[in-house]
Amino acid sequence: MHDWYMRPWFPEFLGTPAMQEIARNDTILLSLMLFGLILVFYFKQYIPLLFLSILLFFFNIFTILDLPMVILQFPYIPKDYHLFIKIVSIFVGIWGFFRGIKEVKTMVLDNERVIDSYNYMVENGAGREQWVFDTTEQLIKDAHMPGVYTEQKDVTPGFLGEKRKFLVIRHRRYKEYHMFIGARSFGEHLDGGWFVTVEPSFFKRHVSKHATGNPTALSQNLDFFSQQDIKAFQAVSHNCFKRALQMLLEGLQLDPSGLNDPQAYLQSW
Repeated sequence: MHDWYMRPWFPEFLGTPAMQEIARNDTILLSLMLFGLILVFYFKQYIPLLFLSILLFFFNIFTILDLPMVILQFPYIPKDYHLFIKIVSIFVGIWGFFRGIKEVKTMVLDNERVIDSYNYMVENGAGREQWVFDTTEQLIKDAHMPGVYTEQKDVTPGFLGEKRKFLVIRHRRYKEYHMFIGARSFGEHLDGGWFVTVEPSFFKRHVSKHATGNPTALSQNLDFFSQQDIKAFQAVSHNCFKRALQMLLEGLQLDPSGLNDPQAYLQSW
């Protein structure tokens, strides 16, 4: 291995005796961090996942700098758990970092990404939001839509903004499209509705904005079959949500006819 901390361009704080000691004796620390990363991923805590992934990079800085030599000399390097855990933690850190970025981005709901929306207020329906979430999610699962999966998670309009719970519906093929179904108590009433968003990648977003003035234009330029698939999963999810609201309205002995009001929609295509 190279003594990177002896190089004149190397950051001074990484060459301190304390950092060198960590670099030589970090097997237990890395093992605990890997266990923690798996744990936060299991419980869908994506901000801690991102933080732990960054820490894995930091505590593997010497190994990362020496990685080309490790790869070239691998057949001749004595095989031990210390080296194994370092290599594993580097690749798990890379995976965790990009997965964390992706999931944290999904947690942000802003106006620029919204292309469709629907809203309905249930009078005297306060306190039933979790029932609406669970019932809608089960109805969506029972629909067996191919490639579609759901998750209840906290969503914010900005990284440091207020959080609200939503049922998020996604499609494994059309990963840029998400449907956020929300329900919350608003005084004595229940405010229900959904938003459909398109979330292009960083590169695609900026190319689209530069070329068309609209950061989501390229993502919405889809062929007929893709539009058909996205509309289908949106329509089925909407009908499941309406069915849950209808059941709630019937339980409260209220008229459900307003659920079909066309003025509640904002259409995209």
